[in-house]
Amino acid sequence: MSVVRENHDLRAALTSRATQLKSMMYETNLPLAQSETHILPLIIGNATRCKQISDRLLEVHGIYLQPINYPTVPVGTERLRITPTPHHTLQQMKHLVVALKESLGVIGCNAMQAVE
Repeated sequence: MSVVRENHDLRAALTSRATQLKSMMYETNLPLAQSETHILPLIIGNATRCKQISDRLLEVHGIYLQPINYPTVPVGTERLRITPTPHHTLQQMKHLVVALKESLGVIGCNAMQAVE
């Protein structure tokens, strides 16, 4: 992160990617919690399903998202941590959104809708 802090172009690209991805996720009704940073928390609300979705994303789609569970977050607010970088492309972000929708559907997750 110190490299990004010191480089205006990278910082602007990081902000742009996070904003783009956040918009794409909201448009497809993914359960995204509000965030003031580039880290986008996708609320799953169940530790087992959170791990299952994370596993499926990696095994089927080649995408790793870290599941965040208790005690890091309260029980019932389990989430996947999405961290776009300045180097992620629009194509990669679209792939992520499609993979998330597919994985949430297959796992049968009743994740909360976008959290305020």
